[in-house]
Amino acid sequence: IHKIRFTYPDTYSRPREAYHAPKKYVTYADALNEVAAENIMVYPPGIPLVIPGEIINQEILDDLEFYLEQGSTILSDTQEGYIKVVDKDNWEKYEGDLWN
Repeated sequence: IHKIRFTYPDTYSRPREAYHAPKKYVTYADALNEVAAENIMVYPPGIPLVIPGEIINQEILDDLEFYLEQGSTILSDTQEGYIKVVDKDNWEKYEGDLWN
């Protein structure tokens, strides 16, 4: 049985900053520790697993794999098997205080 866990997300930036940052596409297998540049939702019920600006950790990838195995629909901006992430190598991000 897959247990739903609530943890506070590890954020790298505000959602708007990540949404408008340079992007690249990686496979699920290569997404560990990348910064999400899109919402990834499971339907039903349509609740995001990850939002822009959030660091994709192993827990997120495990949950995504579980829902795929269960036949859930994954809603995102990219083709199946890929995640849109921030291209940190080409992003001039402000390095000040994240929330001020």
